[in-house]
Amino acid sequence: MNTKLLSRVGSAAFFLVILTAGGAFRAEDANRTKYEALRDRVKEGDKAVDFGELRLAFGQMPDSATEPDPGLFQAMSSALKEKKYAEAMEPAQKALERDFVDIDAHWTLYKSNQELNNLQQAEFHQHIFEGLCQSIMNSGDGKSIETAYTVISQREEQIVFMLMKVRTVNQIYQVKAGHAYDVFDTVGATGDKRKIFFNVDISVAKNRAKYMH
Repeated sequence: MNTKLLSRVGSAAFFLVILTAGGAFRAEDANRTKYEALRDRVKEGDKAVDFGELRLAFGQMPDSATEPDPGLFQAMSSALKEKKYAEAMEPAQKALERDFVDIDAHWTLYKSNQELNNLQQAEFHQHIFEGLCQSIMNSGDGKSIETAYTVISQREEQIVFMLMKVRTVNQIYQVKAGHAYDVFDTVGATGDKRKIFFNVDISVAKNRAKYMH
């Protein structure tokens, strides 16, 4: 075997790994930088922020926690149900520290501040809640693979079902042209049936990365 050739192949492979890793780090840094910049603009009251871009930038960060924290979610839900609005705000704020695009947390803070007559804060969180929800609904119409809603978590799928007032009766996972989809059979309040398609590339990539580590 030609040792010089082996040496060259080894060097090429080494630099390929370095270049690939470098590209991944640059993409991660770009998404983090974009997310933080958009998040800070929202916090400062900028109503021109594209909430779809904000969600996707957060979702594409490898270490972002896109699914709700079960403990915080339960604490928010229980406090709201019991009308303990001041108590509901603490877990909601903690949820936003780990995930500023947590739709449930913004709803909790909107509802709680409204009930406590903190109208400026209520309006702030209402705007974000509506913007995040609308950004999902504007990402497609959910009627086909080609026009699937783009989501960054299973929770966002559930929120779409609530917004559309449907319940699910069946789910399949489908891959087409290198993209991953959740396809749900749903039934509406009047018995109308329809399939709803979600692009779940982000969630699948996160799960794959988790198991690889």
